[in-house]
Amino acid sequence: MSESNPEPKSKVPWIVGILLLILALPFSYLILYSMNTKTGVEFSPDDFTVREFSYTKVDWLNWTMAGMQYRDETSIFHQSLIDDAWIARVTKTEKTWHLISDNLTDDDSPDFDARILNDYLEMEFWSDWNDEKKNTKKAKKLWPAVAALARNNTYWAIPDLMDLAIDQQSLTNQSFSDRVDAIAFDALFQNGKQLVGANQFEEAEQAFTSAKNFGSSQQLSDFMTQVTQKLKDRSSTETDAQEPQNERP
Repeated sequence: MSESNPEPKSKVPWIVGILLLILALPFSYLILYSMNTKTGVEFSPDDFTVREFSYTKVDWLNWTMAGMQYRDETSIFHQSLIDDAWIARVTKTEKTWHLISDNLTDDDSPDFDARILNDYLEMEFWSDWNDEKKNTKKAKKLWPAVAALARNNTYWAIPDLMDLAIDQQSLTNQSFSDRVDAIAFDALFQNGKQLVGANQFEEAEQAFTSAKNFGSSQQLSDFMTQVTQKLKDRSSTETDAQEPQNERP
């Protein structure tokens, strides 16, 4: 009985493999070309903690290649503001974080407003200032106002508060308190009005509510009434949209 000759191996599989490789090369190049490692620093006004973050992202695909990595960078002084009860901690399910810096954005970006406060907090001056008995009442007034501005993302007004404490140390406790109230009230009220103009009514309500801790005015009352009504109207509209409409016969 004669032996059958083996059939020649097909060239199709390796040709397909080469074609796939050729097609994959541009795709791989695009991934590598658009890959960026982003690092930065964030500040939480909720409890004055600071953390560093890093991750690698493929911009073209909006794809994060590795999970976000965090490292706590909270200074002893930052922590002392909470531990020594100068500032009350805000506890909520998801903490608020504001950017201080990142390696892929221009340093003068408005996204980095939290840096304004953080730069002040890194000054050695404040630890000594808090410890001086003559400043106890001033510190009790200053730090809650600073926290209120930070929690309402009103960092632009913080230098007025901090410079007041640095430059006007001869002020009486009452004069200092009055100046702090005036600065914080005006900043929070102005921020709230801007938020109303942007139809950000929840944020505006928070800013106006914070402003009430530092003063009052008829304008503030009027704006709060307006915001309350806007929120009620929005809630009513959303409720109506969710209710099933009666079917027509």
